[in-house]
Amino acid sequence: MVFSKKLKIISKTTSAKSSVILNNYQILSIYQIDGSCFVQGVYYQDGKLYISCGGYYISKLMLYNLLDDSLQHSLTYKLNPMIFAEGITIIDDLLYLLTWKQRLGYVYKLSDDHLQLINTFTIDCEGWGLTHDSNENLIISNGSDTLLVLDRETYVVIRSLKVKRDGLPVNNINALAFHNNYIYANIWYQNDIIVIDETTGTVVKSINLSQIVNDNSEGVLNGITFINNKLLVTGKNWKRIYRLDIFLD
Repeated sequence: MVFSKKLKIISKTTSAKSSVILNNYQILSIYQIDGSCFVQGVYYQDGKLYISCGGYYISKLMLYNLLDDSLQHSLTYKLNPMIFAEGITIIDDLLYLLTWKQRLGYVYKLSDDHLQLINTFTIDCEGWGLTHDSNENLIISNGSDTLLVLDRETYVVIRSLKVKRDGLPVNNINALAFHNNYIYANIWYQNDIIVIDETTGTVVKSINLSQIVNDNSEGVLNGITFINNKLLVTGKNWKRIYRLDIFLD
C-alpha cells in the first residue's frame, strides 16, 4: 500500500440552482472533486470528507478538508491493487472499508497525516455499501434486497433486514448512510435515494435526484453521507458533490 500527500487544491463551491427547490430537496452548495474516482462510498466526520474509489489496480481512499465554501484535497491513500474498494464508514478513529468480491473488510486507524491498517475481517457475501447505526453496529449491503447488521467487534451477523417498498423487495441496494434512526440508500442504476425504517425495512420516503443525475453524465448516482442534517450526494466519476437540504415531511 502506498500513501501519498498532495499539494492542496482548493475548489470553490458554486451557488448555481441554490435557490431552486426540486422535488423534496434544495441544492445548497456544489463542490468540485476528482472525477477520476469511481465512487463507492463517502463519509464525513469532523470537517473531513473521506471518499472510497473502486477498481482493480486503482482503488484508493481520498481525503478532503471540507470548509464552508470549499473542498481542499488533502491526502490520497492507494490500496492493494488486487482489491476492489467499496463502501466505507467511520466509528471514532477507525475507518471500515468493504471490498467487492474478495469478501474482506479492512479496518484503518485514522490520524491527521496517515491511515494505518490494523485489522481485517471476512463477510459471507459481496461487499457493496457500508454504514453503522446508533449502536455502532455495521450495516452492509450486498446488491440484494437484504441488509446485514454486524457486531463491530466480532463481525458476526446480528440480524438481517429485508427492504421493501409498497410490499415489494428492493434489490440492488448500494451505498448507505445512517441518520436519525433511518437508513438512506442508493439503488444501483436508479436516481432515487430511499429512506428505510431501520426496524422494519420498510421504505418510508424517497428522494428523486433525476435532475442532478442528468447534469452529471459521467456515471450513476452513488455515494451519500450527512453533514449534520444536510445530505451530501455524488456519483461514479462525477466531478461534483452536492450539499442538499432535504424535506421529508
